[in-house]
Amino acid sequence: MRSAEYDAFGPWIMPVTSREEIPPLYRGHGLDPATARLVLKLPRNIARRDATASMDLYDHLVIVDDAALTVLSRRAGGYDERVIAHDAICAIDYGTDLLDGWITVYSADEGEQGRAPALALSYVGTSLDVVEKLVSLLRSLYRTGTDRDGDRSPGPAAGGAAGLPPLGQRDLGDRDIALVTRQLAVLRAEPRMRLLGYHRRQLLASREGGALRRLVRLVRPVVLHAAVVCGDAAELQVLHRRDWVTRGRRPEYSLASTVLPLARVDRAVLADDPRNAGVRVLTLHCGGSALELVVPAGSLTEQALVAQLGDRLAR
Repeated sequence: MRSAEYDAFGPWIMPVTSREEIPPLYRGHGLDPATARLVLKLPRNIARRDATASMDLYDHLVIVDDAALTVLSRRAGGYDERVIAHDAICAIDYGTDLLDGWITVYSADEGEQGRAPALALSYVGTSLDVVEKLVSLLRSLYRTGTDRDGDRSPGPAAGGAAGLPPLGQRDLGDRDIALVTRQLAVLRAEPRMRLLGYHRRQLLASREGGALRRLVRLVRPVVLHAAVVCGDAAELQVLHRRDWVTRGRRPEYSLASTVLPLARVDRAVLADDPRNAGVRVLTLHCGGSALELVVPAGSLTEQALVAQLGDRLAR
């Protein structure tokens, strides 16, 4: 047995533009793609040779309309539905680590039926361009005022910060040229954005001393990875690696973006990292969601985040 869906199946995120393209599992939902802004289907993480026409081949159906983001997710015997109103979105984190891609949408909702307020989806990294289109659409729908109306003229960042000159290719060192390239792409595509802060990759010392701890970190160093902060009057974009802190000497290939609508942050807490010296952990609270950013103490990154958060920050 064959079907058009089976014949087209692969590891890619696919757009859905007609009722016939909706995976059979989700057709009872009543979705009409013609009335949505964007509909995407995310495939199961299986090899093409292991797929059959009788399978439910798509793990998720993502629907964006004027009111909300809706995600239908496959489970045994059916699917679950999650709806996040655009005005409840308080952060979006997305990126790739080689072929491993992810997008996490943080919601101000407290969650229901034991579910976390953050919604996380995985995908094959070759579909990053489709995910970027999804993120751009969500941002256009939750932003208000002139930004939502499409005003792309230059404007100040929150707090009146004028911004820094764009980073040069090797300003973060040879290992983080990808972050510099990403920063340049953001500033080119979004004229209202300004470079507000950054820090370079650095090795971390343990907050607790001792010869053994120093020896362990010499053999397996603890690394705080580089990051870049861009922003305007409405949002922050933090460009970073998938993990802020890693152990060991392996090369880092991941590239992540965290988008933060400033108006959605209820409060922020800045505290010393209990394990690593010279490091601060910034925890952003929005309804039921909490998001952590890790920065060097006193760095331009820390200064930019503190300035943008203003009176939401508790120390």
